[in-house]
Amino acid sequence: MVLILEIPLASIAIVLSAVCWKTMQTIKHLGVGKSFWIPVLCSSTFSLAGSIMAILSDLGISFTTYTAETISVSRLLALCFLAGAVYTYSRKITMNLAEKLTLPADTGEEESDKEASTPITVLSDEKRTAQTEVDCKHQLGYLRTLPRRTPIPEECVGCHQIIECKYSIVKKAKEN
Repeated sequence: MVLILEIPLASIAIVLSAVCWKTMQTIKHLGVGKSFWIPVLCSSTFSLAGSIMAILSDLGISFTTYTAETISVSRLLALCFLAGAVYTYSRKITMNLAEKLTLPADTGEEESDKEASTPITVLSDEKRTAQTEVDCKHQLGYLRTLPRRTPIPEECVGCHQIIECKYSIVKKAKEN
């Protein structure tokens, strides 16, 4: 009965290890994601080790006198690493959301008076598109393609479509 349960678990651990390794190799040049993928890789490795020990124990091959305890410790370590990966990922997401959602603090009443006296002009979509095509050196979505921690170009800082550019899906070139 143990073999019936352990072989699929070992197979899943092998696939998860391979996916983690391939993903880490793919994102290595970006310098991100290591705090999630390394613990997941460790978790899958410990899970695989526990499954292999359980399979060998069921077949009558034992390397230690405390096989059941070793299997349990291996699985406990796998769960601890997985919990650590999820925790670090959720903290990173929470911090990123907090940075994006915080509003700049008011520095005084002078700025609010200045903003109140400045007339607000609303551009129609046609004028906004025409203005963007003339002023913008890049396509909409360019900021989304920039690597992390790369400074935003000066011409983009003053653009009125900076939010749309940063968070829009990069669109393919328009067909003629």
